[in-house]
Amino acid sequence: MKESFAVYEIPHRVFMSAGEYINEYKVLSTLGEGTFGIVYKVENDKGEVKALKLIKLWEVTPEKERKAIITRFIREFEIATLHSPYLVKSFSYGKLMGNPYVVMEYCEGGSLENWVGRFNKNANYDRIAYHILKGLHEMHSSGYFHRDIKPANILLTAGNEAKLTDFGIAGHKTSRLTRTNILGKVDRIFGTWAYIAPEQENNSLAFKALDAVTDIFSFGVTMFELFTGEYPFPPYKITSESDNAEYRENVRKGNWKNLELKRNLVPLPWISIIEGCLHPDYHKKRFRTINEIILRLGYKSIDFGRAATHSDKLALQVTYGEEPRKTYNLDELLNNAEEGILTIGRKDVSVTNHIEIKENESTYISRRHATIEKWAEPKCWIIRDGQWVKDEWTCSVNGLFVNSIKVSKTGLQFFAGDVITIGDTVLKIISV
Repeated sequence: MKESFAVYEIPHRVFMSAGEYINEYKVLSTLGEGTFGIVYKVENDKGEVKALKLIKLWEVTPEKERKAIITRFIREFEIATLHSPYLVKSFSYGKLMGNPYVVMEYCEGGSLENWVGRFNKNANYDRIAYHILKGLHEMHSSGYFHRDIKPANILLTAGNEAKLTDFGIAGHKTSRLTRTNILGKVDRIFGTWAYIAPEQENNSLAFKALDAVTDIFSFGVTMFELFTGEYPFPPYKITSESDNAEYRENVRKGNWKNLELKRNLVPLPWISIIEGCLHPDYHKKRFRTINEIILRLGYKSIDFGRAATHSDKLALQVTYGEEPRKTYNLDELLNNAEEGILTIGRKDVSVTNHIEIKENESTYISRRHATIEKWAEPKCWIIRDGQWVKDEWTCSVNGLFVNSIKVSKTGLQFFAGDVITIGDTVLKIISV
């Protein structure tokens, strides 16, 4: 954690006007404001124009919640430092009167909110959609998930290039996070309700809030809204709690009736693509990877990044979790043996695992969550859900996923480039 965040400060209410300075950045104008964030257009002493997002931490009352937001703020900042032309780049972060801010690339084309209801009037809509998908693919293949795809979080450059922004940085009090009570059940769900997938409301599935299939669902809602100006599920506009309840019920049922009513506004092949994004059955009927959508659009498939052979030395690296970038070298844990077994679980004084995942903010990881096996014949790595407990195989409570595929106790072979979701933690398999 940078020195500026080493000591917690009580945040103070602050609003900046044109001509004032946020540290070394001069405020030129206010670009926009949401419930928990303000975005300013700023300029540094070299005359370079940037965007600066200030988190209104003073709007959050509990000190514990504020500290959690700061921790996640820094964690999410790393996502925006990925080298990709399809993600808005973040350059630095700091603090103003106790409120964190991030300095980002400025996109003068504004957000896709400006195109809601008339996207098909833009001659480049397929190419823009492809850029969005490329950004999501690069995030997913790096072990990250966006969790808040919507028109406001997709920006355009002057050259009509689309870039994803807001990787959960602002206002986690109202963000995509799902909270649990002491029993690990869903207590309350935050987020932009119109875009979140139905499994995020399900007590037994809500831990999957970081999975690729939820980004795909949000992408489907976003594209329909861009083309038609409405949401795909009744009541099409959400202005009250009763509207929201009706909307969520239709999301769970897969009742995207508006897709038929507005199909004249949705260009081909987008009707079938949107249907494939919105299906409530994310196991069998919803698109599971961004590549599937890219192929439907007629673009070439993107390599997911499986670069390993069976003989590669592999490691698990935390890409999203409470210990980002922590790496577990699997061969070293096995003392470079030809065969062996490793166990994975939540860090807890009551159990011992070879790989102990720190998890204080949720209860999604079981103490005995998964098992990794290295085989000599055939030469490969296998991961299984659960562990032997005494004389009985016991599966995890919330499941184990590799590239969004649910892994059972019978196991699944994995390779470098694969992404493992275990509770609220994401790990990427890397070669070492």
